[in-house]
Amino acid sequence: MNSKSIYYAALVIAVISLITTGVWYYDGKLGQAGPFAIGFFIFLSIGFLGFPALRRYAYTTVILAAVTCSLYFPEYFTEWRGFKFKELIVEKFGSDMIVLIE
Repeated sequence: MNSKSIYYAALVIAVISLITTGVWYYDGKLGQAGPFAIGFFIFLSIGFLGFPALRRYAYTTVILAAVTCSLYFPEYFTEWRGFKFKELIVEKFGSDMIVLIE
């Protein structure tokens, strides 16, 4: 199996994942289609690496896979070992700035 056929196989798996996601969406089971939607973007990214014109979009599709993963499974992206990720959000203006504006 040469390297070009690996990229074509990844594209075929991506298309199968997309069709599976579409069928489950049509059946009203979109909540269960998450792994196939994530797999679609991952395999699409791998398939893009085999084509020079599409290679630059591989990183973008990985970002879309990460976003899809966080939308389907948000519980894994809210806390880690007791540390809540909402602590990382910094306010642009602190409470002192609001007092100064008034």
